[in-house]
Amino acid sequence: MDGGRGYSYSPYPPPYLITPPARRGLRFSPEEFKHIAMAVGALIAAFTISFVSPVFGGPLPATPEIARILIGSTVAVLTGFLLHELMHKAVAQRYGAWAEFRSSRTGLMMAIFTAFLGIVFAAPGAVYVAGPLTREQNGRVSLAGPLTNLAVALAFTGLGLALVPFLTGDIRFYVGGILFFTGYINAFLGVFNMLPIPPLDGSKVLAWNVGIWAVTIVGMGALFALYFLGLL
Repeated sequence: MDGGRGYSYSPYPPPYLITPPARRGLRFSPEEFKHIAMAVGALIAAFTISFVSPVFGGPLPATPEIARILIGSTVAVLTGFLLHELMHKAVAQRYGAWAEFRSSRTGLMMAIFTAFLGIVFAAPGAVYVAGPLTREQNGRVSLAGPLTNLAVALAFTGLGLALVPFLTGDIRFYVGGILFFTGYINAFLGVFNMLPIPPLDGSKVLAWNVGIWAVTIVGMGALFALYFLGLL
């Protein structure tokens, strides 16, 4: 007692929020590698099957066409899906958060199944993030994936427009198809993931900054529209 006033004592210190320091470089666990390999392999198979499936009564493509589809599917998955997820992971880890990719076996099985019907409906998995991120940091983590799709789409589209007119024969057939197919897939994935529907990336970007979300989705939508309308 001190001057008639009571006091309290606690043996426990006041709580503190400890934010891990930002670290450079991507860090993977053995379990994560397995999930990435599973998702990449299943998606490449699904896209390839969807283009060669005779579900609508068409003939099985010739070997050169199947080879082009397989190469195009591989490049599209590695850029459109894998780079997208790795950028989420890189930015989250840069902010000191835990971030690892986990595949969805159900989603991957559905991708394979629907591929035989000539379409690919895929929910391959996602990068799960845990840590003391602010709304802005979470928005930036979410924006990193679609922006990567946009950058890849613009790069492959530009290469296609610059190179294909000067190519002939089989080289034009392979290179042109792969460049424009990869550009189209990335443009589609970018604008799709920016839709403001949870749990898509766009919902988190919108919650952070309406202006950045609007500019990004309009730009991505314009590029996808050019592909969809056959202007590229």
